[in-house]
Amino acid sequence: MKKDLYNKLGILEIIIGILIIILPFFYFFTTAGVVGLGLLFLGMAWIFLSFNIREDSKIFSLMVLLIGILAIISALVYYIGLISFDPLLNFWLLVVGILLLVFGVITFLFRKKVNGKWGITGLFSIILGIIYLAIIYQVIAGSKLDSYYLVVLIGLFLIADGIIIFFLKPSKIIEPLP
Repeated sequence: MKKDLYNKLGILEIIIGILIIILPFFYFFTTAGVVGLGLLFLGMAWIFLSFNIREDSKIFSLMVLLIGILAIISALVYYIGLISFDPLLNFWLLVVGILLLVFGVITFLFRKKVNGKWGITGLFSIILGIIYLAIIYQVIAGSKLDSYYLVVLIGLFLIADGIIIFFLKPSKIIEPLP
């Protein structure tokens, strides 16, 4: 039963990651809107994941739940900022990068020694978080670098995380490092 939930979550993350990358070309009008949508789905996926791993590691489950809630709050701030044209949207772009880094560090630290799949998603999240923060710095500094790359990074994270979760064995989820 639990493996079936992971398969569904993995497939959902892959589909949403692809949609997030494709959406701006069709009908989404701003990068902040797409980043907000990505954060919303990412937060929901993290919350869903936290409830499904609660029996395996309560500490990891609580940390993932808190990060998921922060991601959803950030998504809501994006949409409120879009409505009010809030100049602090760049600050919230930084929050997204920090969330990716924190999720990566937590996931990496709580990986199971035998099953490195959680370590892979953690390392991937850390790398994407660093790249994301570097792109944000360039965008805020006024370079010609297109902020669409931020959207692509969130989409790539969802796709990679979905693939990893799809192939994850629920019996070997997480164990803190000694």
